[in-house]
Amino acid sequence: MTLQLRVAEGLIAGLVAAAATTGALLVFGRSLGDPLQAFQHIGVSLVGSGAPALAAAAGLVVHLAAMLVWGLVAGLLAPRSKGLLPVLITAVLVTLAAVLVHGYVALPELQLGAGLGGPRAPSGPVVALHLLFAGSLVLGLMVTRRR
Repeated sequence: MTLQLRVAEGLIAGLVAAAATTGALLVFGRSLGDPLQAFQHIGVSLVGSGAPALAAAAGLVVHLAAMLVWGLVAGLLAPRSKGLLPVLITAVLVTLAAVLVHGYVALPELQLGAGLGGPRAPSGPVVALHLLFAGSLVLGLMVTRRR
């Protein structure tokens, strides 16, 4: 498989993951009172707290970029096999790497689900987001390989 094809598969997987996790973040935020709060939490560190709509837009762009990067990593690392198990293992490993990077290297504001209640965010939605992320990576990679 060419590098260009792997990159394309990874970007599609990243777009699927971005769509799934963005929708989940909006639903979780709505249940907490503000659908955009997770994205505002990310964006405030970039543009300040004076413009909440701009902060939410910036946070959404950062979230989408992060999902595309992790999708690209998954696309580059996934074995060429069309079977489900190698893709599933790759998605789990990429998700674990994302958890480690977001948890120990990146700013706390950039952690997946960080805007769902600050440092005392309920672990249920955060775990659900990571499971959704892994599943959507698998789905994205499998759909692109079925063509």
